[in-house]
Amino acid sequence: MIAARKLLSGEIALYTEDTKARTGLKENTTWAKALSSQAQVKTRTYEVLLKSWVVEETGGEERLARELEEENKRAIPLLRIVHLRWLKRNPAKDTYGHIVAELDCPETANQVIHRGLVHNMELKSAVRFDRTMQIQQCYKCQGLGHSSRNCKRFWTCGHCAGNHRTGSCTRKADKKAIRCGVCAGGHKAWSTSCPTRENEWKRIREAHEKKAHTFNKVVRKNVLTTTIPPPSQSPSSSSSQEGEQVEQAVQDQEIDSEPEWTQVEGT
Repeated sequence: MIAARKLLSGEIALYTEDTKARTGLKENTTWAKALSSQAQVKTRTYEVLLKSWVVEETGGEERLARELEEENKRAIPLLRIVHLRWLKRNPAKDTYGHIVAELDCPETANQVIHRGLVHNMELKSAVRFDRTMQIQQCYKCQGLGHSSRNCKRFWTCGHCAGNHRTGSCTRKADKKAIRCGVCAGGHKAWSTSCPTRENEWKRIREAHEKKAHTFNKVVRKNVLTTTIPPPSQSPSSSSSQEGEQVEQAVQDQEIDSEPEWTQVEGT
């Protein structure tokens, strides 16, 4: 390792002299524990969105990943699905859903985008997925464009816009008390009728039109990043807090991906 830099997100970027040194850090991860006992190496992946799956027919994410690799090995021999997840948090409540597949190399991801994937004799289309192409709403202040992780604003209730946590609101049953903490309108902070939210969707759609359809080759091969969880908050707590509103932008065209480096995140 020749340099380290702390990012605004809380991650630490580690720069190595060459690819061999970076590979060594990935294979022997004991060094990460010196930064945090909860740090863990996560290999850089390339995400594609697989559209319109019948929820009851998937049989679990791990099983589906192996079935897809087997059924598509002739068309895409190097297909390796690192992880599958539903786009929505509670897919069991829906008949159909979209699935995000994390692949281990950009060339394979591009093949999936161009060809699609076959499952049970049915061809499923795929597009490039980008986590930033979504509406992100802070559960703490209800503001758009950031999460509660780095929010320094005061608490704002998602029901009545009062200066308290959404979960502790005592006026949830009072319809007259409903007020948006984003635009001050007569709806809850996460309502789809919020004009500020509609403007955010418009911005996302415009940005989406400029995005590349496929992945580029990896350039920053000698960079690792690590996330050190705050002492007062467990790594998983921010994703489980009440009121966090995240809407995925599922479009008919391809959308971009994450930064091109391997991450080492706290778990």
